[in-house]
Amino acid sequence: MFPSYHELGLTPEGSSSLELPLGTDNKTPSRSLYSGRNVSRQEQIELPLLIDTFGPSIGEAPLKRKVSHIEGALLDERLKRKRLGYEDEHKHNSSIKTVEQLKDLCLERKIIIKPTLDKLIHSCPNESKVQLLSKLGIYFSHTYSTVKDTATITSILLRGEGTPNTKKNINHFLSTEDCDVKAIALSPFLKSIASICNGKGFPKAGDVD
Repeated sequence: MFPSYHELGLTPEGSSSLELPLGTDNKTPSRSLYSGRNVSRQEQIELPLLIDTFGPSIGEAPLKRKVSHIEGALLDERLKRKRLGYEDEHKHNSSIKTVEQLKDLCLERKIIIKPTLDKLIHSCPNESKVQLLSKLGIYFSHTYSTVKDTATITSILLRGEGTPNTKKNINHFLSTEDCDVKAIALSPFLKSIASICNGKGFPKAGDVD
C-alpha cells in the first residue's frame, strides 16, 4: 500500500508541511533531521568569530589619537607663524622714527636711496616728520622686489623742495590710511602708478583698483 498524504507530510494541494518532532524548537534543530550534525553546537562556535571580525581593529584608537595630535600641532604652528609675522610687520612699521632707521630699512631691502628722499623729508614740517617717516616705513616695507629705488614715492609727492604743492601732497599722504598705503605699495604696477601720478600726490587705493 502507498502511504497517505498525511503520512508523507503533503497537503492535498501538493505542498509539503514538515513538523518538527516534539521536544525541539526552531532555535535548536534536531540532530536526526540533519544527518547527525549538531548544528546548534556549530553555531555557538562560529558566532563569536563573526563578532570579532566586525569589531574595531587592534591599534585603531591609538592611531586616531596620533593623527589628532599631529593635526593639532600643525594648527598651532600655523597660528604661531601668523602671529610672529604680524608682530614682525607691526614692529617693522612702528619702529621707523628716524631718517637713519628709514634708510637702514631701504638698505636691508636693497632699495637704492635717491637724493630726492632727503628733499622730501626736509619739505615736511618738523611736527609731522615722525609721522611721515612712519608712513614711508610702511610703504617701503611692502613694495615688491621690482622696486629698485626710492623714486617711486618721491616722484609722486615731490614737486620742488619746500613748495606749497609738495607740502599739500605730503599732508594728503599723511592722511592716507595705512591699509591704503600698503595696497598701493603691494601693487605689481607700482612703477606705472608712480609715472602716472608724477607730482600729483599719493593716489587713492580705490582709484588704482
